Order: sequence, then C-alpha cells, then structure tokens
Amino acid sequence: MQSISRRIQGKLFVELSLVPDEIHLARLKNLPVCIGGLDVGYLNGCAWFDQQARQNSPTPSPLDGDWDDTDYLKSENGGSLRPGVVLACKRHPGPRGDIIRNTLCNAGIQVENQGEVRFTTAAHCWDAVVEKRVYHGDNSVGIINEIIGEDVALVESSVPFSNNLLDVETRAKELCPASKFRFGDWFVLDSVFTGRQLLKCFGMRAEKRPAHKNWPGPEAERNYVVLEEGVFSVPAREIDKEPNVRGGVCGTPIIFAGTDVVDELTIQKGIVGGFMCYTDNVIPMGGRMHM
Repeated sequence: MQSISRRIQGKLFVELSLVPDEIHLARLKNLPVCIGGLDVGYLNGCAWFDQQARQNSPTPSPLDGDWDDTDYLKSENGGSLRPGVVLACKRHPGPRGDIIRNTLCNAGIQVENQGEVRFTTAAHCWDAVVEKRVYHGDNSVGIINEIIGEDVALVESSVPFSNNLLDVETRAKELCPASKFRFGDWFVLDSVFTGRQLLKCFGMRAEKRPAHKNWPGPEAERNYVVLEEGVFSVPAREIDKEPNVRGGVCGTPIIFAGTDVVDELTIQKGIVGGFMCYTDNVIPMGGRMHM
C-alpha cells in the first residue's frame, strides 16, 4: 500500500492509494490514530499533490522551442493525460495543397455533465480541419465533439485522464464563474510551454471596435463598446516586461491562488477560474460547466 504523508498545523495527513470507499473504511480500523504525539488523518487517494511531476519544465518567458514533449500516457510517466500537457492537431493539407504543420496547445481538465465525461482544450487549434482528432505525441487520444463559449472544446476520449496538475500541487476540483473573482486576485497555471507560472487578474478590458456581423448596428450616431473578460494579451514572441505570459498556453486551466497574496492552501482547493483561450489575443476567463 503506497502512501504519502504531510504535516500541517500539528496534524499528520496520510494519503493512501485510492480504493473503493468500503475498503478504505475497513483499513482505517487497523491504522493508528496518533503517531509521535500527532493526530493522524487518512485520505483515500491523492488530495493535494501527486508523485508524478512534469518531466521537462520550460522557461516561461521566451517562445524558444523549449517545451515539454513528454508522452504522459507511458506508464513510467504516470500513464494518463494531465492538465497542461501537450495536445496537437496533426499535419493536414492546406487550402493550396501544401501541408500545414502541427498546431500545438494544452489539455484542460476532465469534466462530467449528466454522466458524459469529456476533457477540455482550446477549440481554435482545430479550425483548419474537418475531422477534429486530438493527438498527444503519436497517440490519437480523442475527437472534439462540442465547442462551448468562446474557445473551449470538449474532447470525447477513452484514454486515462487525471485532474492532478504536474508542477502545481493540486487537483482541479471545481469550476467557478469569473464573477466570483475580483481585481488583484492571483491565479496559477501549469502549461506544457511554461511550467508553473503566476498570473494576476486585472478584470475587464473595454475597447471600441466594429460590431459583430450578427449584432444590430453599428449606427453612425452611436458609440459601441465591447467588454471582454481577460487577464493578459500574449501576441509577442518574447515579452521582456510584465506580463511575462508565453505564447502557446491555449487551453491551459488557471487555478485560483489567492486574494491579495498567493496562498498555497487556496491553490490546494483546486478552484478553476477559467482557461487560457484565444479571443483577439485576450485570454478569457469564466467557467460554464459543472464537474
């Protein structure tokens, strides 16, 4: 029986291997309630962190070709997809017959709605293909069967998927709408192109631009303002001043990390505040699904 332990505020918590609840309750009868003067609690499965860390952590700032190309479906690398691992739209014929290179992005999180299980990613990476088949390395891992919101694709898949992040010691547990957060809140992401990276929420971006083709207007005598929820723009190949958000992060979930200060206990709650997606180089936030 494998276990991981952590001491927090005078108590010892032990994470045991995940088993059915009835087996976990039975094994508790044979485990000590106190060790070395510390009260002991036992958790059924991983709650805070996982033994499998990211195999290759790139530098967050430059888009320099350094990214984590690890095959996480191999047993020695954990045996499952994770939030922030690489996904790809494979090479495909372009409109003039030329072959378009792979388009890379990140896995999001696994979600369930009315018994249907899917994992998320960034929809725009498959804009150029009809069959929206998703790859992880050389492995075909599923196909996109629905797109919701601005850029969130749902992938139907039968491969193992774990919501445990790799460099961030947490598990994605809850989707929370952007309205719950406020200016100055901190978030953390763990992308194939960045490793662990902190973000700070700067609320709403407002701009004037031509209206969408389906909107009424624009009328000459009126001004139109478009509001988009977002944190940072990421159009540059290398950003040498704040915010240092590297390109390629599309699809990565962002985890709420605290108000005013970064709080590791808040990170461990696994609250997903949104996904890194593409909307005119703005990263939108907001959850519209229930786990």
